[in-house]
Amino acid sequence: LMGRSALHAVKGNFVQSLQDSVKSANGNPADPYPMFLQLFATCSQQRGRTKEVVDRIRTGLPGYNGDEWGYSVAEYVIGDISRKTLILRAGDNQGRLCEAFFAIGSFFKCRGRKYAARRWYKKCVGTERTEFVEYMLAESVLKR
Repeated sequence: LMGRSALHAVKGNFVQSLQDSVKSANGNPADPYPMFLQLFATCSQQRGRTKEVVDRIRTGLPGYNGDEWGYSVAEYVIGDISRKTLILRAGDNQGRLCEAFFAIGSFFKCRGRKYAARRWYKKCVGTERTEFVEYMLAESVLKR
């Protein structure tokens, strides 16, 4: 469902992306990745319900047992760490930077700051990690 949700988001079908990400998140509420897609889809629809998604990420985070990096991205999304800290934690790992830049761009997008969001999405695409969902999503946003 995560892959299908991402594919729908890349194509701009945010309603279907949101539905699939909700189903995926319900399967494992402690996994923040479906929630990240849900947040992106919600912001893309400008539905004003991003607080609900952020609250669900915050609630599920204590049970998250994935990698430390995923936890860092979740900490940024819920506001527990700054973007500077997130980038520092990414280091020179281009994959992590791709994800960090996308998360930061989405943060701005959710707040209606589309020009700031585009700047971060361009940085995401600049990592050239074409196999990452975040790269594909950022590229699709920049093409619109």
